[in-house]
Amino acid sequence: MTVIYPEAPPNVSDSVTQPSPEFKREVVKVLGSIVLFILAYVSLVLASVCLAIASGFAGVALMAVYTHFITIMLGAGLIGLGVMVLFFLVKFVFKTSKTNRSHLVEVTREDQPLLFEFVKRLTHEVKAPFPKRIYLSSDVNASVFYDSGFWSMFFPVRKNLQIGLGLVNAMNISEFKAVLAHEFGHFSQRSMKLGSYVYNVNQVIYNLLFDNSGYQQTLEKWGSISGYFAVFASLTAGIVNGIQVILRHLYSLINKNYYSLSRQMEFHADTVAASVAGGNHLSKALRRLEMADGCQQDLLTFCNRLIGNNQKALNVFPPHRQVMQQVAADLKIEWHEGLPQIDRATSRRLAASRVVVKDQWASHPSTDEREDHLSRLDLKTPANHQSAWVVFINPEQLQQQITDHIYQTVTFKATPVILSDIEFRELLGRDMQRQEFHTLYNGFYDHRSVFEVTEIPTAVSSGPVAELLTLEIVQIPKRILIISNDIHMLEAIQQPKSGVKTFDFDGIRYSLSEAPSIVTVLKEEQTALEAQANDAERELIARAFQQADVRGLTSELQERYHSLHLTNQNFQKYATQYVDIMGILQPAFQAQVTIAQALAIDNQLKLNEKNLKDQMKAFLQNPKLNEWCEPAEVNRIKTYVNEHLTYFSESRGFDNEAIALFQEAHGFFYQALSKRMVQAKKNLLDYQVQFLE
Repeated sequence: MTVIYPEAPPNVSDSVTQPSPEFKREVVKVLGSIVLFILAYVSLVLASVCLAIASGFAGVALMAVYTHFITIMLGAGLIGLGVMVLFFLVKFVFKTSKTNRSHLVEVTREDQPLLFEFVKRLTHEVKAPFPKRIYLSSDVNASVFYDSGFWSMFFPVRKNLQIGLGLVNAMNISEFKAVLAHEFGHFSQRSMKLGSYVYNVNQVIYNLLFDNSGYQQTLEKWGSISGYFAVFASLTAGIVNGIQVILRHLYSLINKNYYSLSRQMEFHADTVAASVAGGNHLSKALRRLEMADGCQQDLLTFCNRLIGNNQKALNVFPPHRQVMQQVAADLKIEWHEGLPQIDRATSRRLAASRVVVKDQWASHPSTDEREDHLSRLDLKTPANHQSAWVVFINPEQLQQQITDHIYQTVTFKATPVILSDIEFRELLGRDMQRQEFHTLYNGFYDHRSVFEVTEIPTAVSSGPVAELLTLEIVQIPKRILIISNDIHMLEAIQQPKSGVKTFDFDGIRYSLSEAPSIVTVLKEEQTALEAQANDAERELIARAFQQADVRGLTSELQERYHSLHLTNQNFQKYATQYVDIMGILQPAFQAQVTIAQALAIDNQLKLNEKNLKDQMKAFLQNPKLNEWCEPAEVNRIKTYVNEHLTYFSESRGFDNEAIALFQEAHGFFYQALSKRMVQAKKNLLDYQVQFLE
């Protein structure tokens, strides 16, 4: 069998993939900050060596001059202090960072010869080394990774390739080549090796500042041996804290420069990918990835619910495409050549914000910035619309293998029922339909609560609902939500500690001083849009009641509106209580909590949870409970309601099991009330359709 391999753009000059002036400038900045760190670090090491020698001599002298239990312990403590401070500064040498491979399945050339041939040709074309191993996962992602450590800065380490089959499921072969080329592009140029070096230096600094749990345990064990050693362990901790204060300022500087370099490295890897696969295909892939990942997360959430019914999917990948198709249809996204087509205009339409604050700590440029960069390169190739699955042997069997691997950590209550592809997709289709509102409303209620009817309005017009709920009107609720988010964002960046100086709004750069005027404009726009939406909904309701009156069903429709309003009130009341009680619990997760504070948390939780438990008890009696809760969730709520929990005691500290039960029960209850609210809203809107069609 011959592997299908899309061609590269013709006549690409070698100069295209040379590091840009911006990249070189960021390299200089990073090297400067690293040199500064090395000077500080060497000074600290020399000081710690002097401390170790001095404390060693002092300890030995103390024990030699006057041999006694006390002097032996004090001498040993002095020696230990010097050794532990020095060890803190060199412990990173023994640290190795291993990537978690539990979610990965390794494949060999014998398993997937076409894939290996594809990767071989790609690495040759990109001038990157062939990966040490190739792994598959269920993710909507691809990455190159390796186990790193201090010595990997000096000795070459072969990289591994991870390919997420969720990504394969959402790409054609041209886009698949572009995505993989980007990953190998990070290692294709000699100058790019600095990025790997900087990464390892950054890991060293991180180890010194934050990765100290093992060191802390060693220090605590040493101090627990004797009261004498406890004094020296405390002194050691104080010296180490002083060292960390110095390093923390340097870490902030290095990280800021490193992230700027990382963004340039992403642009460079994009350039490499465009030179061998076409920038047009990488742009399309980047736009689609976020949607594909979101759809997979929704699908896996559904799979998780089925576990409670002792049901298991045979293959999650065809349903993944089913979810993408449904989302594309709901959001009016064009579906072409078997894939959703998401361009910049579509992304802007779907965006959750019009305000963009450039993040100096972001390691990746925005998709818009990457697309602009690729567009300037103007390296394009015709698309090969064949699915990326064409480079895999027996793709269906492989999909089932990875699906089975997803369930490897799941414990079923009995031998699970394995659903065929048809059975699973039927269940998924029904579930998606249950969550959708009738097509008559054209998405108007997707981001909007149902209007409260206090008195029956009078209709002022007639005609099809489509003429009332126009495309402009049905988009208003989402626009209001976006405006609300943007107002919160602009208010947040005006806080003194935000550090923000400029922001973009609708693609135009503004200074921070202009934020208040933009907020004023947004609030006026929000008020006008809410008035438009309210007018449209009043007219919709009036028409429904007009027809209900003709059929003698006015009271029934009015009662359904009243019932939905009560359900919404109950949900909003608990949602407020839920935020409040979780806020009471939050300090328990902080590093330093006094006994008095912990006892206060325990007392406040007990005082506040009584009313909430009463609500849960009433809810558990609802005959429709199974529509909103899985059996396992119901059991956790029942256990919580029936237990008299103590979250903190002076003798045992915080009870982690009790806190976990508390969080799970309230989380499940909140989700159940949310589902009940959505179902009640759907039931009303579905019932009302008969009066509007």
